[in-house]
Amino acid sequence: MYRYGCGNSVHIKCMKVWAEHQQRSTGQATIECPFCRENFGQLASLQAEHRGAMPAATRRPEHLGVVCHECHATPIVGKCYK
Repeated sequence: MYRYGCGNSVHIKCMKVWAEHQQRSTGQATIECPFCRENFGQLASLQAEHRGAMPAATRRPEHLGVVCHECHATPIVGKCYK
């Protein structure tokens, strides 16, 4: 599941941490992009997708040359949000 918005890459693990923090702070179910503050999606859909992620040993695709703008992990393995 890919999102629309500013186009910055965020690792799914980092996005989940951001979304849960935002939900605790605001109480809203809608998540804002950590970079452009546009509507990113619903917290429930992000949590469901995170639960459905495959174990690290079998995840694909690997995004070579892409750096997570939040935690600076590279390469990003698995789903990459833009």
